[in-house]
Amino acid sequence: MKFNIIGTGSSGNCIIVNDNIMLDCGLSYSKIKKYLKNIKLIFISHRHTDHLNPTTIKQIAYNYPTIKFVFNKKDNEIMEILYTNGINVKNIYATN
Repeated sequence: MKFNIIGTGSSGNCIIVNDNIMLDCGLSYSKIKKYLKNIKLIFISHRHTDHLNPTTIKQIAYNYPTIKFVFNKKDNEIMEILYTNGINVKNIYATN
């Protein structure tokens, strides 16, 4: 398994796994856009903005509308953040 740590800490979190999975997207779009070409799935650990940047989500929704998002359904506010920032509901998955 290959890990590429793009950012960690209170300024933003983002890790790329095997070039096609992103764990959290709490960084600015400009810092992660070069990695998005191969991303199929973004897993959001929780709703804090250092893990889920709404402005970045808007840019992903516009430029990469087929990327799927996964999060724990206990954190239902993530669904609202994703949906209100342009992610199509068919690309949002809440899991246990």
